[in-house]
Amino acid sequence: MLLPNTDKSEAIKLIERIRTVISTHYFDQAGYISCSFGLAAFNEANNINELLSIADKKMYQAKLNGKNQFFV
Repeated sequence: MLLPNTDKSEAIKLIERIRTVISTHYFDQAGYISCSFGLAAFNEANNINELLSIADKKMYQAKLNGKNQFFV
């Protein structure tokens, strides 16, 4: 998801809120699920494709670190 006009600290709070809501909700067909996120800021990349690539790599790092978390 893209969060224009959102600084990194606000994005972290939003991601944590979303992660918590998802991981504590019981889904009828799947039970409890977890989610991992990668957070990248516009100043880390030269273009949108690079930004998405950085966020994607960070998401996989979060999964490698134990799932149900985010990596900044």
